[in-house]
Amino acid sequence: MSGPVLTIELAETLSHAVVQRIRELLLRSSAHFAEKRSGEYDLSVDAESLGVTDTDGVDGHRPIMVSLMGPDVGDAS
Repeated sequence: MSGPVLTIELAETLSHAVVQRIRELLLRSSAHFAEKRSGEYDLSVDAESLGVTDTDGVDGHRPIMVSLMGPDVGDAS
């Protein structure tokens, strides 16, 4: 899935529970959700919820990749 990338840089280690809460929020917020590995998510979100009105004739959703990076999560672990 291609599209914008949101990288969240973490200054310190988050508990597993906090990472799980982030995952659950992203899951609830998207029409498509795939977790490539812990801390890396492919989403498809409703474009209007992001303020995007031009959806190129697609189903109104836009792909976004979200990556958590920092101690014990993502590439920086």
